[in-house]
Amino acid sequence: MRTAKPRARLRTVSFRGRLHAAMCYDAKPINDIFAVIDESNP
Repeated sequence: MRTAKPRARLRTVSFRGRLHAAMCYDAKPINDIFAVIDESNP
């Protein structure tokens, strides 16, 4: 997905020893971390 004025970027980051998706915002020092929650993967 693309826009004329990007406001955030989606990056792969290592967090607590696992790879996660992170939304990194341009205008604010915020990184939202996304992970799959699954009972078989603690």
